[in-house]
Amino acid sequence: LFIPLLGKARMSKENIFLKDPKAEEIISNINYDFNSLKQSKWLSMYMSLRAYLIDELCNKYIENHQNTTIVHLGCGLDSRCLRVNQNYNIWYDIDYENVIEIRKKYFEEDPKYKMIGSSILDFKWLDKVKNNQNVIVIAEGLTMYLKEEEIKELITKLNKKFKFVHLIFDAYSKKGVKMSKIKNPVNQMEAKIKYGIDKPEDFL
Repeated sequence: LFIPLLGKARMSKENIFLKDPKAEEIISNINYDFNSLKQSKWLSMYMSLRAYLIDELCNKYIENHQNTTIVHLGCGLDSRCLRVNQNYNIWYDIDYENVIEIRKKYFEEDPKYKMIGSSILDFKWLDKVKNNQNVIVIAEGLTMYLKEEEIKELITKLNKKFKFVHLIFDAYSKKGVKMSKIKNPVNQMEAKIKYGIDKPEDFL
């Protein structure tokens, strides 16, 4: 939750890769000892670059498609809904209920923006998402924490719900999964990296 937030806030202050005033605001106001993360500048740069690239993919899709619905899975405290082109139809940010409780202190719902507190794998959240012809599903920093069968079930549910889905995700390589057991910033949070792919075709 806090590792990507800190990275984007730091790089935003230095105007590297992206501007994210909301991340800066949350970092300055939330009650958490960010020094305990011992986060390197390189990791902060990676988090910001990943966010920037996904923002650009979203912007291009929104520019080329009308009435876009965007579903951000495992949104954490990310402010992509504010950073990208606002010409989307509706945006859903989805994460665990305790994460959404924190999120509601810094973000407000409106007709175009909704927050849903749910595990990604409790697929009842799909019932709260309006169907649409043009749908983006963002899974940033998510697939590596899921088992392969969970990812397959997620994709099956998305295909069943929507006529067409444009899925944007990042992933570890298989070697990266093995190496993560030796050294990885998320290890201090007791998070486990489970899934990796070596080429996009493996995801099909």
